Amino acid sequence: MTPRRTIFFVNPWHGTIGPNVGMGQLATECLRRGHHVVMAVGRDDERAECLRNQGVETHVIPGLEPVPRAAGILAKIRQLPRNLVALHTASTLCHSVAADAICINAENMPLMPRIGPLNGRRTVVLVRGVRFAELGLLARMFFAVQRTAVWRYVAVSRTVGDLLVGIGIPQRQVEVIYNGVDVDLFQPGPRRPSLREALGIPADAPVFGDVSVVSPRKGAHHLVEVLHRVRQTVPQAYCLIVGGANVFGGAAYCRRVRRCARELGVSDGLVLTGERQDVPDILRSMDVLVHPSETEAFGRVLAEAMATGLPAVGFDVGAVGELIDHGRTGNVVKPFDESAMADAVVRLLNDASLRQQLGQAGREKVLRNYDLRHTISDRVDLLEEACAIPPPALRRVRRPRRRVRFSL
Repeated sequence: MTPRRTIFFVNPWHGTIGPNVGMGQLATECLRRGHHVVMAVGRDDERAECLRNQGVETHVIPGLEPVPRAAGILAKIRQLPRNLVALHTASTLCHSVAADAICINAENMPLMPRIGPLNGRRTVVLVRGVRFAELGLLARMFFAVQRTAVWRYVAVSRTVGDLLVGIGIPQRQVEVIYNGVDVDLFQPGPRRPSLREALGIPADAPVFGDVSVVSPRKGAHHLVEVLHRVRQTVPQAYCLIVGGANVFGGAAYCRRVRRCARELGVSDGLVLTGERQDVPDILRSMDVLVHPSETEAFGRVLAEAMATGLPAVGFDVGAVGELIDHGRTGNVVKPFDESAMADAVVRLLNDASLRQQLGQAGREKVLRNYDLRHTISDRVDLLEEACAIPPPALRRVRRPRRRVRFSL
């Protein structure tokens, strides 16, 4: 039986976004195995409260935040003092709870992994992005410094793992463990007629759409253009955009998306639902999942859609081509080619047998590679391994010897 350990998580994210979903799954599995879970968060929101109700000991650390990948050098420098304060507070908390291992839910917190050496504990960093590779030499310098404090990097896809190795991180330091999907929750099933009715969509209308945070990076504006093109061939088609807009300037972006739909004359076919708690039913109400994200380290909704039996279409960016087997579980098109994306959607909307064939193959792939029971277990196994390894020596600052003067 595995001994009870104290695992210290650092989670800078807030809102209903992928990194928070994954962090909640990981903390829940640690609790299920009987470990003491302590989590430092940047703000006390609904996610933090939900974890607390499950038994996670949560602590709010002001200034705990990731460095925006798109921020300029000056913005990063201005953020440095807050990062230093957050590092000191997190390190003190880590020491006070006698953590056995540390897990940081973001690679873009340059200083935070230092709490491992400062407390003589192993640090695991979950890498959930791919845009660091765009920084070239700067990324190499960043990780060359950061990796000295990191025991293992966990990449959420093979694409991310290859990028980490490509910028100089030794292969032995990188573990590829995919994000997972609850295959019992996300599975093929009958549609709820009342759901389409509530959304204002006819029961027999062809429907495609996406489930994601509504932000420019996730590409909802591309879906409006795709709807415009699809309706030229399938005039009765509808597009669902499901997700919250409370982060990343989402409210202003939603207004932009709606304005674009009005200008193209497709407002009557566009449905923005906001955040929903019935995502499996939402997916089952669609015919095709279309994910026009402009950058993607994994694409959790792609795996969820495939688990539900939907064919998926996406731009060939990041790990999208790794999840979607082109022509077998869906279609991957050239990045930002809205015309090619619309053609793929039309072909699928008009061919029910093809949708069923691709959807079945997608479900089988998810069961093989992305079953949450296996992926989350692998991550907790790694954390338990970090706990079991004898801790490294504490990094102590050498003090200069005082010179003693003698006088006669």
